[in-house]
Amino acid sequence: MRRTLILAFLELRTSWRRPAWWVLLAILFFLTWGFSSGSVTIGAGGSQAGGDRAFINSEFNLAFGDILVFSLFYLFFVCTAFGNAVNEDDTLRVMPIVGSTGITPREYVIGRWLGIALVFGVIITLHLFMQIGFFEMYPLSEPEKMRGPFALVNYLRPMVIFVAIPALSLGAIAFTIGSITRQTVLVFALPVALLLSSIFFIWDFSPEWLPHWGNRALQAVDITGFRWLNETWLKVDKGVAFYNHEPVGFDALFTGARVVLVAIAGTALLVAAQREQRRMRNPHVVTTTEAERIIAEADRARREREAAPRKESSLASLGMSSGHVGVLAAAVDAFRAEVREMRRSPGLWIFIPLIILQTVGPAIYTPGPFGTPKLTTPGAFAAQSYNTVTLLSIFLVLYYFTESLARDERSRIASIVNASPSRTGALTLGRMAACTAVVAVALFGGLWAAMILAMVVQGVQSGIMLMPSPGPLVIAWGAMLLPTLFAWMCFMTLVWSQFRNRYAVYGAGIGAMILTGWCVQMGWMNWVFNWHLWDGLTWTDFGALELDRGVLVLNRVLWILVGLTLLHVSLEWWRRRTPDAQGITTRLQFARAWKRVVWMLVFGGPAIAVGITLALMVRSGPNGGPERKAQRDYYVGNASTWKDVPQPELMKVDLDLNLDPAANSIAVKGSYGLRNTTDKPMRRIAVTPDSTFEGVKFTFEGKTWDPEEATKERKANPRHPICENSSGLWIFTPKEPLAPGAEVTLGFEHVAHVPAGTRKNPAGASEFILPAGIVLNSFGVSFMPMIGYVDGVGMDPERTPEAKRPEPDDWKKVTKTAFGTGGHTTMTARVKLPAEYRANMPGVCTSDTVDGATRTMEWKSDHPIMAVNLVAGKWQESKGERTAIWHLPAHSFNIPAMLEALDGAHEWYSKWFWPYPWKELRISEFPGLAGYAQGFPTNIVFSESIGFLSKPSAEQDAPFMIVAHETAHQWWGNILPPGEAPGGNILGEGMAHFSTARLFRQLRGDRARQAFMREIEFTYANGRRVDEERPMTEVDGNRRGDGNLTYDKGGWVFWMLMEHLGDDKMDEGLRAFIGKFKDGPDYPLLQDFIAAMRPFAKDAAAYDAFVDQWFLSVAIPEIKVDSAQSTAPAKEGDPWRTVVTVRNAGTGTVPIEIAVTNGEERWPQASLPRTAEERTAAARQRDEYRDARDTHTIAAGATAEYVIETTFQPKKVIADPDVHTLMIGRKTAEADVTEVTVA
Repeated sequence: MRRTLILAFLELRTSWRRPAWWVLLAILFFLTWGFSSGSVTIGAGGSQAGGDRAFINSEFNLAFGDILVFSLFYLFFVCTAFGNAVNEDDTLRVMPIVGSTGITPREYVIGRWLGIALVFGVIITLHLFMQIGFFEMYPLSEPEKMRGPFALVNYLRPMVIFVAIPALSLGAIAFTIGSITRQTVLVFALPVALLLSSIFFIWDFSPEWLPHWGNRALQAVDITGFRWLNETWLKVDKGVAFYNHEPVGFDALFTGARVVLVAIAGTALLVAAQREQRRMRNPHVVTTTEAERIIAEADRARREREAAPRKESSLASLGMSSGHVGVLAAAVDAFRAEVREMRRSPGLWIFIPLIILQTVGPAIYTPGPFGTPKLTTPGAFAAQSYNTVTLLSIFLVLYYFTESLARDERSRIASIVNASPSRTGALTLGRMAACTAVVAVALFGGLWAAMILAMVVQGVQSGIMLMPSPGPLVIAWGAMLLPTLFAWMCFMTLVWSQFRNRYAVYGAGIGAMILTGWCVQMGWMNWVFNWHLWDGLTWTDFGALELDRGVLVLNRVLWILVGLTLLHVSLEWWRRRTPDAQGITTRLQFARAWKRVVWMLVFGGPAIAVGITLALMVRSGPNGGPERKAQRDYYVGNASTWKDVPQPELMKVDLDLNLDPAANSIAVKGSYGLRNTTDKPMRRIAVTPDSTFEGVKFTFEGKTWDPEEATKERKANPRHPICENSSGLWIFTPKEPLAPGAEVTLGFEHVAHVPAGTRKNPAGASEFILPAGIVLNSFGVSFMPMIGYVDGVGMDPERTPEAKRPEPDDWKKVTKTAFGTGGHTTMTARVKLPAEYRANMPGVCTSDTVDGATRTMEWKSDHPIMAVNLVAGKWQESKGERTAIWHLPAHSFNIPAMLEALDGAHEWYSKWFWPYPWKELRISEFPGLAGYAQGFPTNIVFSESIGFLSKPSAEQDAPFMIVAHETAHQWWGNILPPGEAPGGNILGEGMAHFSTARLFRQLRGDRARQAFMREIEFTYANGRRVDEERPMTEVDGNRRGDGNLTYDKGGWVFWMLMEHLGDDKMDEGLRAFIGKFKDGPDYPLLQDFIAAMRPFAKDAAAYDAFVDQWFLSVAIPEIKVDSAQSTAPAKEGDPWRTVVTVRNAGTGTVPIEIAVTNGEERWPQASLPRTAEERTAAARQRDEYRDARDTHTIAAGATAEYVIETTFQPKKVIADPDVHTLMIGRKTAEADVTEVTVA
């Protein structure tokens, strides 16, 4: 024991000479300082002004922060420090000395581990004091809201449980790996594997279909504890008051997992001790007989050598030569030597499987819109795995290239290499090429295998077999990743040339990655500095890398040039001989210094030029300074004056559009027919074009105005100009005020580029004109000017005021439409575009002609519309009974389900809600550079990643669901536009979800409806924010969680209302509601809906209670089955008697049905149903399943006892088996039945 402690304290005293510890302490200092401002907290609390905040010093918040710091920083330092301890002793040649002392292998192992553990104990203690100092004393803007009472236990418990225990346990495991393998790469792979598996899988993988036991298993294996903390306490928000004042409660699963982790660590140390015992005490056991045989053979060989005649030979006969070695020859020799070393390294066989696992998992399950899984195409596989592969490749190269640079020193041949005639640059380039080649070949092979595996699994799951293709892999990891790796290796060479220490290279590399990650997280990164091209690959099957292609090429060229510059500097600083005083003086001579400056300019000049070009492109783009200033001027100059000024309604649109996909441009010439629909004259009319439009001209009352004419007019008539350009808002003054009901025509002409310029970072685009496809709409000013002032443009996102809070009776006033023009606009448009494209717009196509290379189409609205959109592509048409889908020919696998939903929605929504007024209904696919769908009148647009590439499953048909939702917006959004005020958008999105549930039940059966409603219930429960949730009538979309309220809770509550009223009464009320509000000018809010539906309720008092609970209050039940006990029949023929105790741990009063089942599965476990017969069979309840039910109404906090008699033996109890009542915690609202014996 004494020797163990001596060894441990020796480690503690000497470790502080290593810079790694001081780097870690510096990182912890700055992180703690940053966290103390409240920048990183749990998600609880209100984001609204004056809302309650999560205390930075609460136990929950400290636990959350400690887990993040441990996972992102401690993990690497812990594993490398413990794992390389034995390797360091081997390198220093101290193991023979240790073996010759009285220190036993067990004492050595425990002493070394304990010494490093003491170092980390000191660091963790200092980290604890940093937390207390900063979190308790650092000045805050609102200390009373962000800082609670001091409690030492709040700091101590999370630090011990989430940092100290996993750190020391992982240290023991890493120590054992290093002891057994003596391979630094395997030690290095441990934190990489843990971090990436946590970030990309363990922490975040939680689909609705994951069973409760699967979720708990993932919590148990998560060493960091993040998943357990999130799933148990944070995911379903419990309110900021709970998190601020309650301690973290550790359940049996977490406690057991920590005990098992400690036990594994102890076992690992014993294994390491046994390993060192064999190495130190018994390196090779030789028997006496074996020893005598070896000695005899050696003596015989010596006698034979002595008896043999001596053969004299000259040095020349050896064939050796010396002289200059060519650069290429030296590089090839270095390449061959490094390849031989690297291919034998076990690290490749660790990292490559890790990369396969990290890419296959997300490819098999990629969440899409509304939580639905997506199909993975070869291009999508390359794009979605690009970040993961880049990160892993950087780690892989960091290890291999560092070890390559250090190999000469470690092998004791550095002096020989330095004295050789081979040039340093040639040797370095050879090593780079070897590292790149080995990593690239291994990556490509591993990822090709991963792609094939993902496609096969996907095909088995969905019945859709896509063929793998190497093209996207070559583009992603050839053209895009290799420049990153080259620049990365040049940076490592630079560090090595200065320090000649591999740990300095590791530290600089990890530090560079941390700095890069921090810049990405803070939004400071842009195209110039994005060396690793994070999020740089956005793929579409319509065309490869057409968005940002030019700037992407410049970025790759820039970092190749930066790499060459770094390599040149490295070689200039690389010393192969020990410098003396005379050498230093010589290097400082002016002639030599000037020569170096010239060569620096030769190498660095092109990089600077390309970097400046990129910077100027970003600056001139939509995120650049000039554009931000123009938007800010627009806001400052016009918001106060024009924000709420009534404007004429857009009654008629006439457009001439000339599209040039190759130039990303559209030439627009058109006119608006405007009508004053108010009861007062309008003296001025405002219109907003985009600030990037070129050649802007307006025609008003017979005169054409451009910016120059507008400037002249303002100078000539400064007080009352006819036309004024007010910082981008064009204002026209008619000769006579526009009387109520009067109309005026406004003409316009311009050229738009979409997207306009280079954005700050790689990203998709919601609207674009590209050779791959075109998608535009009139919700913004991308290609058409908007009437009036556009709210929000130029507003500082950090200082955005909260929305206006309406008075209780404001809903009774006239409310303007939330979207578009209100549904009164007629449209005529003539579109010219290349002949191979087709354009779709609202209404019907009245003309389609092709003249040479140009197609001309004319579109007219056959019924008034509320918005205009344009989508074009190279499509194939698939027709339904009354509908059509225009899509990429390769994306036909989901078309049958999509047409079924589209035709079904056309038929049943017309019956339930309102007759469909337009002649056509179509879906048009556009490239997946954005992942949305929008239901414009008659012309629904779908990204390829929605619906077309959604993955159907046996439980839920995602393509069907998305089409049903988006088609519902033809009614809820187009026929009936919602009002612009709190609660209005729920009538659009909530009703669309409600309509989807009804269509599922109508066409697919109740099983499909239940699956859909469980999914949106799950999404709502995980996304709600207790402290920000408001009654549905007050939801305006500006708070966290409002999206889940609008879509998921809205759809659920409308469904429950239908069950309260009955289907027929619900439909009758909806038709009356639409008929009343569809033509405006007063557009409905949720309060209007509530009032309109009340006459259709059989029991007005019950209806009012329902409305008060679900619409006007915040209520959410949480049902717990506290016990379920059954007694066997006393005699034959008597029933089983089951007593179930059910508690409502949430809020609200709800009827809860309880089903006692025989334990059989209710639904057939079939594969994905494709035909109508298969879907009918899948929706039919199994004959083996039996249940008995009873219903009670349970108030908040109340308990109800159910007594249910059955003719079968009860096995399981399920609350709300048919998914009729919205609740949280549905997966735990069931229990196994325990059989008891009556005395």
